[in-house]
Amino acid sequence: MRVLTFTSLYPSSVFPVHGLFVRERMLRLCARNGWKLTVVAPIPRSPPFLPGGRGRYFRVPRVEVQGSVRVHHPRYFHVPRLSVGRQWQNMARACAPILAELERTEGFDLIDSHYLYPDGCAAVRMARDLGKPCVVTARGSDVWALPKIPAAARAMREQLPRADRLMAVAGALAEGVAEITGVPRARIVTVPNGVDMELFRPGDRAAARSELGLPHEAKIVLSVGRLAPVKRFDLLIEALAAVPGEPLLVLVGDGPLRGELASRARRLGVVDRLRLVGEQPPQRVAEFMRAADLFALVSDTEGWPNVVMEALASGLHVVARPVGGIPEILTGPEGTIVGDLAELPALLSQALETPHDPANGAARATELGWDSTLRLLTEVFEDVVRERSPGRTPA
Repeated sequence: MRVLTFTSLYPSSVFPVHGLFVRERMLRLCARNGWKLTVVAPIPRSPPFLPGGRGRYFRVPRVEVQGSVRVHHPRYFHVPRLSVGRQWQNMARACAPILAELERTEGFDLIDSHYLYPDGCAAVRMARDLGKPCVVTARGSDVWALPKIPAAARAMREQLPRADRLMAVAGALAEGVAEITGVPRARIVTVPNGVDMELFRPGDRAAARSELGLPHEAKIVLSVGRLAPVKRFDLLIEALAAVPGEPLLVLVGDGPLRGELASRARRLGVVDRLRLVGEQPPQRVAEFMRAADLFALVSDTEGWPNVVMEALASGLHVVARPVGGIPEILTGPEGTIVGDLAELPALLSQALETPHDPANGAARATELGWDSTLRLLTEVFEDVVRERSPGRTPA
């Protein structure tokens, strides 16, 4: 089978960690089945007089080869905030010629799209014009945030029910997709992400701390994510001030709130117990996981947070709020659910002082690993192609 993945959530040479979870999923799927993968990852082109109009996006190459996969980065016109309602149409208009050319020169059997809007809506429109089947996967904020924009919600209601399959990475997201699109919940397939058990694994904590320059004697709470309001790292900093024993909070990630979070820690008198280490490649994230005593995630919304899976695979106990797919992941002794934010400092303190068996997290990560996910994805893709071409066995 030849698969064309269409999504803006895909790494590039300029943004190497952007959308790694999509690349990991599709590379594993195609390698498992001997399928050919091509990627079209569109890039927004903003007027140069706007902030960021000539920023890093302009340095992304039009085409690049990542291993054996050719990744195309067509540009489409987009003015942040002002053209959100037309974004899917602008994306489809700009990308349709490239998909038509790829179909003519290489051919593909199916369009696989990630993120409901604008990507999924554009993919459904282009697939229909090309006479190709299309599957669309919901991943998080496309379900929780974008439907609040009337034009985006309208496009999703109109376009997404025409997809051959709708998928979501968590059951909670699948419920949201059904509500947004009117598609019966039973027709929406839940396919979670897996985790790289070779990269993320328990290891030598002392060696990891030496490698990272972290104190050997401290209790370390780790969290990973974009430093943006929805992640609520401010709550972790506030809790840090109330946890006895002076633990160290390490935040891996970057974003617009970096300065504000540092200022908050300074006002609360815990700036010396906060490490903002910026965005890190996966290998480095895995090292931070091995160095930590505990992982915490207190976001307002989530999809199927890969960082929770990675923490479990690394043998860490996880403290997290019950949002998105987190209650589907943390079902036993491997995690602590924060039902009341007022209890966060006490729960962090208790988790830091309670011995936890690393095997609990690793076992849960293995149970939720890639094998079952890839089997299900294979069935979905082959069924979709077969339904479009009765009697055909996808190659």
